[in-house]
Amino acid sequence: MASNLTEKQEFIKLRARGYSLIKISKELNKTRQTLASWHNELQEEVSNAKAIELEALFEECLLTKEYRVKNLSALLDKISKELDKRVFDEVSTEKLVEIKMKLSEQLKSEYIEPKIKSEDELRKDQANRILLKDL
Repeated sequence: MASNLTEKQEFIKLRARGYSLIKISKELNKTRQTLASWHNELQEEVSNAKAIELEALFEECLLTKEYRVKNLSALLDKISKELDKRVFDEVSTEKLVEIKMKLSEQLKSEYIEPKIKSEDELRKDQANRILLKDL
């Protein structure tokens, strides 16, 4: 049983990383039918693990919301300070105002981070899916 649990955990990890059932079958030495059953049984866990993998990738590629907001905010602050020194009838001032507006809009349009669910939420989602399947 413990071995099966370890294999299922490895299955979740590999599926979250985008591995196909065929590739996982070779990796874990399990039949595709077994893996298809695990896929149906562990959908919520795989989905949650994918969200965690995606979050790590965003962080690794410096694509996190925090990183972008900090950088955009710092740039916006520099432009605002430069604008405070400028006279608005200069052409370059118009350009700075345009850039400031674009940066402000970019800050507003930040994406929503992937939702990582708790164990309770995963169990509830799984129970709901099973109930709906039985209808």
